[in-house]
Amino acid sequence: MSYSWTGAIIIKRVRDAIVLNLRRAFSYDPKYHYAVTMMLTPAVGVVSVTNGSSVVTGSGTTFTTSFVIGSIIQFSGQPGVSYYVKSVSSNTSLTLTTDYLGTTTGSSTISRGTESVNFDCSGIAINDVTPEDYYSLPSINVMTTSGEEHRFIQEDFFEAFVDGNGEMSDRRGAPLDITVLVEATAIDIITRDELVDRLYEYFKIITDDLANNGIGILKTSINTDRREFKNDRWYYTSGVTMRLYAEWLDENLTDPNSTVSGIKGSITTDFGVDQGFKIKF
Repeated sequence: MSYSWTGAIIIKRVRDAIVLNLRRAFSYDPKYHYAVTMMLTPAVGVVSVTNGSSVVTGSGTTFTTSFVIGSIIQFSGQPGVSYYVKSVSSNTSLTLTTDYLGTTTGSSTISRGTESVNFDCSGIAINDVTPEDYYSLPSINVMTTSGEEHRFIQEDFFEAFVDGNGEMSDRRGAPLDITVLVEATAIDIITRDELVDRLYEYFKIITDDLANNGIGILKTSINTDRREFKNDRWYYTSGVTMRLYAEWLDENLTDPNSTVSGIKGSITTDFGVDQGFKIKF
């Protein structure tokens, strides 16, 4: 059986999770916000909604296949206003995270919304590296600096695994120590320090999501302020270094039943929005 090392996948997912959550947090920031573009996909059927109620009742709808917890939903009777799905009971019944505030109706059509970031209309660049096109913007860079595996032979943990053919085998696992560098960069010290303050404020969302998805924080360190000369001007940088902990398992990633133990397939922020963050092999 051919095994692949899942450690690199976990490291990538941790880095991308932090990027996604910072983008989500800064999309609500009054000064350094992202411009979020909403794409709407019409759903089949019509729904009944009542002002002041969070219950949505459908007719000819396919809620169980069209929506999941955290999905964005818009109603034709209240265009441009987004709601989020709290739960889906059946193809004809779902509950919103907040009450419907539009006009009561029994014939509203619905659409599923997908948010995407419009980099051309953003006040800040957030990525794993700052593209040269965005050097004029203040930026937050999330860089995975290292991932260190701890193998102790006798102390490795094993887990029974049944593959797609029903054959039983043992999977070897070990702890993984991940170091992630999160830096704020701007063309002046005041903006940089303001971004670092916001970064600390928004860190609560990131740490909650990591903890809920099997990633522990061992230590957070404040980095030394520095300045660099790029593109004929000075840039000022500061930020934090996070040491994280995860556990990985050897997996046959070609097996359709294979999963990464302890790591969920999606991340939902404090705003109740599923980032749609999936494991990709």
